Amino acid sequence: MPTIPLTYTQTYTGFVGLREDEILTRHPLGKHLHYLGKEPLQMGMFSACYALSEEQSFSLILEPINGVNRVVGQKTYWGVKEAFEYLEQYAVSYEDGGYWINAAENRRLFVRIDHTPGDPPALSVGIY
Repeated sequence: MPTIPLTYTQTYTGFVGLREDEILTRHPLGKHLHYLGKEPLQMGMFSACYALSEEQSFSLILEPINGVNRVVGQKTYWGVKEAFEYLEQYAVSYEDGGYWINAAENRRLFVRIDHTPGDPPALSVGIY
């Protein structure tokens, strides 16, 4: 499998804010992704799971906003500690074991390491 040169921001926060139909077309990883399926969540949201390889998987949390499914969260399951430490250089404030970084369009991203029981640790990023 060829190596894809990507930045930490593209890999760990790059899907947040995209529409569901843009996941495969607007992101540099799009054409390399393997779709693993969807699971329903609370409040009409759902989780769409993707993988680049057996060791590189992530979940995108989608929420219907004005009739369009948008990625409002991303959980990445590899390179968690390194990515958390790298992205911390952009922190503008800290809260509840994580930190906030500024994003486009006057939005903010909350970054933390998620330890959901039964799942491996994940770098969790949500947009607000």
